[in-house]
Amino acid sequence: MKALLWTENPLLRDQLRAGFAASPEVEVICASGSHALRELERAQEPGRDPIDWIWLELGSEGRSETLQEIRERNREAPLVILGEEKDTKGLPALKEQWKIAGFLKLPLDPPDFFKTLGRLRSRRLSREK
Repeated sequence: MKALLWTENPLLRDQLRAGFAASPEVEVICASGSHALRELERAQEPGRDPIDWIWLELGSEGRSETLQEIRERNREAPLVILGEEKDTKGLPALKEQWKIAGFLKLPLDPPDFFKTLGRLRSRRLSREK
């Protein structure tokens, strides 16, 4: 399994990496901006493993454009949106349109992270059966 952590925040990136360390079967890629878009494109190439989940730190600026760019490159991977409540306002109504699997408020709460990760892993494993 492969997860893309899309954040420019080094503290959040380290927290997410530490959380994913409990799941060694998950390969974690950290990137943001054009580098993250390039990772999404590379994952579509023949012979490469797909990205299973995208964990996106989303501010209030340019969020529609960012979501559009992600979905142009990867329509399938569930998105987990990380942000302050003010930054994610209005997004729950667009959950199906953007295939958003969940929202995590910042600062990150470890129990919420592990609950979300567990839910995503269960869904992924049930699809493989």
